[in-house]
Amino acid sequence: MFSIININHLSNLKITFYDEEYWLVKSTSSFLIPSIYGASRGNYIHAGLNTICFLVSINFWYYPVRGLRRNIDLYFQPIFGTYMYVLGNFIVSNPTAVPIGNVCFLNGLYLYYRSCKEYRRHNRFWYIYHGLFHLSMSSACMAVQMSI
Repeated sequence: MFSIININHLSNLKITFYDEEYWLVKSTSSFLIPSIYGASRGNYIHAGLNTICFLVSINFWYYPVRGLRRNIDLYFQPIFGTYMYVLGNFIVSNPTAVPIGNVCFLNGLYLYYRSCKEYRRHNRFWYIYHGLFHLSMSSACMAVQMSI
């Protein structure tokens, strides 16, 4: 009636090759910086969204297997990124941070593309591009927090 989950079976669903998630959990933590900064400036809604971005990502990278947690991450992050891009470009009170945010955002898109390309090629170091993607996008989020 009840079945025991076979952990060995779950490890076959893992998307990383050599436990790269250790570094991706660390790079995901960079999304807390714009969260804290935004909250300190009273931007609670946007700081909360940054925190949700962090929680969704860390929830996936803590044990990166195919399934619901990965799907939530893959759907939530582009929506969140698009929202922050629009917010940072069209609802600004300090436009000096906008070019920095746009450069970080576009750089992040390239790094994501590159990490996916290297992952498909089974390049052992694909996660470096993905970690830099996290850092670039969290920097873009910081620029948005500074501009609103």
